[in-house]
Amino acid sequence: MALQTIQTEKICRTCLSEDTNMRSVFSIEDNSIGETTKLYEMLMSCASVQVVEGDGLPGQVCLQCVHYITRAFSFKQLCERSDSTLRDLLGKPVLNPYITQMKPDDPLQTFQTLQIVDQKPINDNSLKVEIMENDLLLPLIENSESENDNLDGTSLDVNTFPTKKDINKKKVKDDTEQPIYACEECTACFTTSADLKVHSRTHPKLSKHVCKTCNQEFSSASTLCRHMRVHDGAKRHLCSECGKGFARSDDLTRHFRTHTGEKPFQCKLCGKAFAQSFRLLEHMRAHANEKGFICSVCGKTFSRYTSLAAHNKTHSGIKSHACGICGKRLCGSGSLAMHMKTHAGIKDHICPYCGKGFTTPSNLTIHKRIHTGERPYVCKVCGKGFPDPSRLTVHSRTHSGVKPYVCSHCGRGCVSSSQLKKHMRIHTGEKPYLCTLCPKAFPRSEDLRIHIKTHTGDRNHICSICKKGFYQASTLKVHFRIHTGEKPYTCNICDKSFAQTGPLSTHMKTH
Repeated sequence: MALQTIQTEKICRTCLSEDTNMRSVFSIEDNSIGETTKLYEMLMSCASVQVVEGDGLPGQVCLQCVHYITRAFSFKQLCERSDSTLRDLLGKPVLNPYITQMKPDDPLQTFQTLQIVDQKPINDNSLKVEIMENDLLLPLIENSESENDNLDGTSLDVNTFPTKKDINKKKVKDDTEQPIYACEECTACFTTSADLKVHSRTHPKLSKHVCKTCNQEFSSASTLCRHMRVHDGAKRHLCSECGKGFARSDDLTRHFRTHTGEKPFQCKLCGKAFAQSFRLLEHMRAHANEKGFICSVCGKTFSRYTSLAAHNKTHSGIKSHACGICGKRLCGSGSLAMHMKTHAGIKDHICPYCGKGFTTPSNLTIHKRIHTGERPYVCKVCGKGFPDPSRLTVHSRTHSGVKPYVCSHCGRGCVSSSQLKKHMRIHTGEKPYLCTLCPKAFPRSEDLRIHIKTHTGDRNHICSICKKGFYQASTLKVHFRIHTGEKPYTCNICDKSFAQTGPLSTHMKTH
């Protein structure tokens, strides 16, 4: 392979293997005594190599080589400390090192060796040498057992080592212990937990407890066994109140609370209690304003999954819950429960300002903004504020021109479902709003409200120029164009303008 084709940033500097998990040779590692040492300094201390930043050679080593380098450096430090300890105890002078450091400009310099000096054997039984047990020595001793047999004139007398009783007499803290992190999946070992964590990602995560029917994974055999009852259809746990069966005992326990009314899970913030723990968890998210469930269609967020599921039905048109009194169909059980309050006349959420009652807390919150004047939902186009987000959504369609609700009779588009419902009464002739002062009826509540003013004479919308009064703000707005001369409605054929839509429609017939 040509030298130009070597990609130095992808190979290990010490073993030349390619690996995705690499560490910089200039990184800092922990040595055997808890100190931090640069990796390249460990490497040059143990091997006759030079490592210089920017030398054009690979600047990284694989995790396996990091393990070998730190182990070798730790063993080197152990040998040096042991030698120093022995010489201090025996009063022997410190000699020159066996191998001198190689100079950068002379890589082939021969090694300098020590001269062997004859020494008298020491037979001092009173000398107790601490034997330090270190995992670093074990593999080296095991690998060298067969080699010791071939040494001439060399023998190892086991009797010269102190007994276990002698060792226990004097305990010295072993600061040479190097922590080893072993991989449970293979034979690899590492000196830091971070290296082991990186290495563990190379092993695929195999779950030992997998359902053969639906392939769902479980953390324990007992959980899998309990899950299997869902598939076999056996419902051994029967409710003593209604006879309903359940596959699991905990499901029966939760169900039984519907009969007893027990709600053991209580919110510490507002005191509201729940029959199930996950309901309390969802409730706590509402306090924290956490809305982690997002609608993929419109982007609306919810703090409860059940609320998102019910909301999704508004897009799909599914209304699975029917009212047993009026037959109205609703999206979910929560919506049905709220709807049933309208039949029962339950309005347990009372306004503290005017005493008006509402069936839901959200409707009460929106109503209170009439008293406070709060309009937190502001249109980004015109800056107009609204007390609730649904009104802002409907208003935004007046700018975009979107009319998603279309009449099936005439094809007219409406910006909201309520507007379409009111429009449909034109075709059906329905007029549910009756005047209590005369026999007249109206299709919309606002029409009745305006009509009532004709009986009371309430013309509360006054023109600031001529002081003329009107029943409606829209009528005053049209009237005001007489004074301003504004004519916003233009004929697209002859460009003639009009102050109202009625005269424009009459004019269009002339063309």
